Amino acid sequence: MKSWKLQQLEKDLVKIFNHTLISGEIQEIVNLVVAIVKVVELVLVLVVALLGLEM
Repeated sequence: MKSWKLQQLEKDLVKIFNHTLISGEIQEIVNLVVAIVKVVELVLVLVVALLGLEM
C-alpha cells in the first residue's frame, strides 16, 4: 500500500501533467490563430495592391 505522501505526489504530478497538456494545446491554438491572421493580412495587402493597379 502506498503512503499518503506518495499518493498525494502522484495526484499532484498528474495535475501538473494535465495542465501542461492543456497549456500546450492552448499555445497551439494561439499559434494557429496568429498564422491565420498573418495570411488574412497578406490577402488584404494583395487585394489593395490589385485594386491600386486597376485604378
